[in-house]
Amino acid sequence: MGVNSRSKSLSKLSLWDSVMGLFSRRDKDGFDKKGYDREGYDKKGYDKNGYDREGYDKKGYDIDGFDKYGFSNKGIRRTHRNGTRFDERGFYFDGEHRNRTRFDDDGFDRDGFNKDGFDHGGIHKVTGTKFDERGFNKDGTHRNGTNVDERGFNKDGTHRNGTRFDEYGFTKDEFDQKALLQQEEDSKFYELCQERDEEQQEDENIKRMEEEEKFWKSMHEEELDMIKEEEEALERGDNECDCKEKYDES
Repeated sequence: MGVNSRSKSLSKLSLWDSVMGLFSRRDKDGFDKKGYDREGYDKKGYDKNGYDREGYDKKGYDIDGFDKYGFSNKGIRRTHRNGTRFDERGFYFDGEHRNRTRFDDDGFDRDGFNKDGFDHGGIHKVTGTKFDERGFNKDGTHRNGTNVDERGFNKDGTHRNGTRFDEYGFTKDEFDQKALLQQEEDSKFYELCQERDEEQQEDENIKRMEEEEKFWKSMHEEELDMIKEEEEALERGDNECDCKEKYDES
């Protein structure tokens, strides 16, 4: 095919695409005027009924009201499809296991990852490989074949010198020692302040409850006094007593 013939063919193809694009009324990304692609999903991945390709709405529930873990969206004690409060592995709807931790008895969370981020097959959830972000596998061996990285830290962040800091005063995350200690000190101070505020709020709540109780007790005593005065007035044969007027004025 000659150059001119090829150019004409490409021109016709481009023209045809343009015509089809006008006919389908879709933008350059493939969405129609209502914002849906050819499969019926918008740019956020939801169809006209509000469900994504996996069948879940924006709150994470399917058409039957269950999330991807099988828990219902109804009630305070949300139940699983199996009719109990726990799934087959013993996890509650919020991800806590019946053993009161975020991991099952084998050390894996409800998504199937251990505390280091590895699944049962040794694949890391972030990197998608057999090594984590720092180059350690599930057994704690670095990709260099030893149990420490190039800076001398093991997977738990302990340096070969036995501390959290290397010879320059940095941790595995490259925090300055002084800055890290200050950060920990600030965190402890914040926790103390938070505890103090909670105690102060609790004291204020107790004080307010005591004042309310005292007020209602006083009102009750006044009511009893008024009833007593009315009874005494009836015994004396008085048609009226000044107690009602007195309490009406109060």
